[in-house]
Amino acid sequence: MALPSSKILQYTGMINGIRTGLLIMVLGCLIFIPAALTRSYLLFLIGLFIVGTGLTLLQTAINPYITLIGPSSSAAQRISIMGICNKFAGIIAPFILSAIILSNADALMEELSSLAPAAKQLRLDALAHDVIVPYAILAAILLLVSFGIKYARLPEVNTTAIGNADEGQLDLNNADTSKGGQMLRGFLAIFCAVGVEVVAGDTISNYGIYNGISLDIAKSLTSSHWQECWLGIFLE
Repeated sequence: MALPSSKILQYTGMINGIRTGLLIMVLGCLIFIPAALTRSYLLFLIGLFIVGTGLTLLQTAINPYITLIGPSSSAAQRISIMGICNKFAGIIAPFILSAIILSNADALMEELSSLAPAAKQLRLDALAHDVIVPYAILAAILLLVSFGIKYARLPEVNTTAIGNADEGQLDLNNADTSKGGQMLRGFLAIFCAVGVEVVAGDTISNYGIYNGISLDIAKSLTSSHWQECWLGIFLE
């Protein structure tokens, strides 16, 4: 969705693009309500896709906005601070959600294994309903942030003028080829780094369960993984 997002931002601008991304995420969170009520995998998948679409639009808008909104000399500092906040949220979010949805997970698994089919379906329905309140609260928060941005009077960035200036500078210096090569290598480096992080974070809990670690511990391994990654970065 990143390529369509960039086209959307050409029409909406940065600020309205950020608000649009937040509103799309609100829609995705609200879809979790009927998905939980019906325990529909397809609806959960659609809700996740819509949330991911809004998040992609939000990131496509806010990353360059943070870079361009202030002095170029401190752009890297602003991006770094934003990245630290993002990773910190990635550490605490699994703890919060697992505490709400998978409280006493091992006992829950034992309970489900001992129930009759009809009773098991009722218990799974009740478990699915536990996601309704967290996602409704999340939708409300995102909606408030979107309206807050509307009245925050944030300055808009003229991306067209900046893009034209950058193109002119590249033509002047005859550096199109080298700049393109640097961008491609940077893209591949980020793709591989983020890919490794995501694969490790998404599979480590199942890997722990496969190796006999209880679900009560395994559900928090993703957060532990992010903590270790950031600890390694700070130690370096």
